[in-house]
Amino acid sequence: MTRRRLDPEERRGELIAAALRLLAKRPAHAILPEDVTREAEVSRALFYRYFSSVEELELAALRNVAERLPFLPPPNASLREQVVQAIHAFFDFAAMLKGPTIALLGHGPRASPKAHELIEAGRDRIVAIMCERAGITKPSPLVELTLRSWTGVVDRAVVGWLEKGDKPIPRTELEAWLLEELVHMLEPVVRRERLTIPWSASRRA
Repeated sequence: MTRRRLDPEERRGELIAAALRLLAKRPAHAILPEDVTREAEVSRALFYRYFSSVEELELAALRNVAERLPFLPPPNASLREQVVQAIHAFFDFAAMLKGPTIALLGHGPRASPKAHELIEAGRDRIVAIMCERAGITKPSPLVELTLRSWTGVVDRAVVGWLEKGDKPIPRTELEAWLLEELVHMLEPVVRRERLTIPWSASRRA
């Protein structure tokens, strides 16, 4: 059977899709170029036409996922409701793109340094948005550390749910717990720094 000719962007996307399927099963250091070419059903020469290494392909694949991750919704609801909606949207996204989400968030220390940079950049963006929505114009290192720690808890909870399903903890309970955990983690920081978090106040865009 003759393969359909693809334009460069389509072919690149095909290789990225193959990489994401492989990365959902194992870390990049365990993937060889021939694994990708076998998964994508292309030649080794074609692989190297688009990527110089598996590491470069991994980064392109994970960036593809990171760019699609949902962040906080528009600020036309209370901060609490925005966080509730964001958590729910993240679970929906993860369920729709299970393999890619595990590939991006699930390998922990086994991920490459550049993949870690990508994850950390995403967390920086989330922290910045949350601070802006909470009216914290100059967040202290402690506030930033607390919020970044919470994003790590969310990542681990979502990956655990993807891997194990609802048997240990149902999704609805996990989502509610993540909101409670955010509030509880911020409580001592709010007291220490005399902050006011407008959890229930609505803001208009």
